[in-house]
Amino acid sequence: MPIHDRSIKRDAHVAEKELAIQLITATGQTAVKALGFTPGHAFQIVKVKTWCSAVTATATADVKIGGTSALNAAATFTANTENAATLSGTLANVQGSSTDQITVTYTTDGTGALTNGRVVVVYRIFPLAGDGFVS
Repeated sequence: MPIHDRSIKRDAHVAEKELAIQLITATGQTAVKALGFTPGHAFQIVKVKTWCSAVTATATADVKIGGTSALNAAATFTANTENAATLSGTLANVQGSSTDQITVTYTTDGTGALTNGRVVVVYRIFPLAGDGFVS
């Protein structure tokens, strides 16, 4: 029996894909685009994580679908700690169509910088079994 997208439960990790983005930062940057990626199928972002080996002052990241942030607030960095960003509570903000682009941007204060900064975006195919549809 073949497996179809609608046969896979939405909490099955087999349907998830990870984008790991290495950030090479400079000080005093605002919303610098580090990645633009189009999955080529309808998708839903399920998790965003950040990590760095060192942070000076303040550095943040944002993940957008089209021009809309998928996050409740900008993702932060803590040295040697993986942080989980809070996703938007609005379902439409974390879902994209086959033509929508996922973008990752970063911002550093006047003296902000990261060493070995990384943002990981975890997304999955949408819809899967048990998903509602957003039109």
